Amino acid sequence: MAMKSKQIIQEVNRYIAKTQYAGLYGCVLESGFGNKIRDVEGNEYLDFLSGASTVCLGYGRSDLINIYAKTAQKLCHSCFIYSPNVEAVILAKKLIQITPGNYPKKVMFGLSASDSIDGAIKASRAYTGKKIIISFRHSYHGSTGLSGQATGFLSLKKGMYQSSEMIYLDFPTTETEAKKILKYAATVFRSRYTEIACIIFEPILGDGGNIVPPKDFWSNLLGLTKKYKIISVADETQTGMGRSGKWWAIEYFEVYPDIIVTGKGLGGGYVPISACIGRSEILDSLSKAQHIFTLSGHPPSCAVATKIISIMEKQNIAPQVERKGKYFKHRLIKLIQQYRNDIFCEVRGMGLLIGISIKSLEGIPLAALFATRCVQKGLYVGYFGVHNEVVRLHPPLTITYTELDRAIAMLSEVFEEWKYKLIPSTTYAICRRYSKGLGSTSITYPV
Repeated sequence: MAMKSKQIIQEVNRYIAKTQYAGLYGCVLESGFGNKIRDVEGNEYLDFLSGASTVCLGYGRSDLINIYAKTAQKLCHSCFIYSPNVEAVILAKKLIQITPGNYPKKVMFGLSASDSIDGAIKASRAYTGKKIIISFRHSYHGSTGLSGQATGFLSLKKGMYQSSEMIYLDFPTTETEAKKILKYAATVFRSRYTEIACIIFEPILGDGGNIVPPKDFWSNLLGLTKKYKIISVADETQTGMGRSGKWWAIEYFEVYPDIIVTGKGLGGGYVPISACIGRSEILDSLSKAQHIFTLSGHPPSCAVATKIISIMEKQNIAPQVERKGKYFKHRLIKLIQQYRNDIFCEVRGMGLLIGISIKSLEGIPLAALFATRCVQKGLYVGYFGVHNEVVRLHPPLTITYTELDRAIAMLSEVFEEWKYKLIPSTTYAICRRYSKGLGSTSITYPV
């Protein structure tokens, strides 16, 4: 007899380290096809989480599965540092081709964006001979040694070594904040430029709440980094690979960082793969074997990533994402206006990187409650933010307008229930049992 979600989660808690399971809704997923997923109970959901912004082209794609199988049958592994393979070279050339910046570039491959952030930091330190890294509060850059230090969620560092080689800036939400942060950054850069190796930033703050900074912020900040010869690293793990409506979110801000890190959508959820794409002289400052993994440049994974890029180019995915995002965001804003009260705040983001911020009320994390009710309706969303206050709407880039309209209809139902206080007790019960969240503020519920 097949195990159900409750039993499987019990076994997860028994056999898997608690750090690897945060818990949202008590669902255990079993299958996916197109832009839909299904749990072990057979419940079907329209996927608006995409495995944390990873499944960019949807589920069950035979073209990606077949290219993996075909490549693996031919050459499953090469251990690139000893024996290069052609698939890695093809992918590297393709990544360089789609990355802006008119200067010589090279690529370093990894298995997750965490280790690629590590690589970017290591290369920045090797190139500059400096140690200090600048990042932003409530940014998320990974959970390995260096990427974990760069991450701006202090709650994720509890019980671990805190590096004195990190400086954190605030992330701006307004023009006024941006001016203050730029002024402070200029002071820090001027006084400590002999110690600062690089600055790492998300063009749009992801797990920190889907925050889009003022238009000129990055160009002004990177102007300062160039002045003081500080390397700039754009973490496009969430925002890249077309999710913002362009290949890279930095294109909206018209900046050209020294290094771009990508992951998630690069493998589309089908393979674990990441990459640093950066100035040749910076990446080549690392000596042989200073940043390697046995499975770096894994042939089948590289073949899948190349295929994903090819599909996105041929089908003109990124411009479609931009149009779909504007359409969806417009409809969400109308919903917020229709049901505006002291709870629902604003719609954030661009492309298909969208969030709805929701205030807490009397200690109850309403974003978690709202998201849970969406899942009960058949819309699989996430929630995140500094205080677990943002409902996360990141569907596959292949989402259709019909599916966007369906999502709006389900969201409207939840808004309506909220207005008339019709959220069922089962929703509260699921939240109490399963919803823990990932923000700096832990989730607790009144008895």
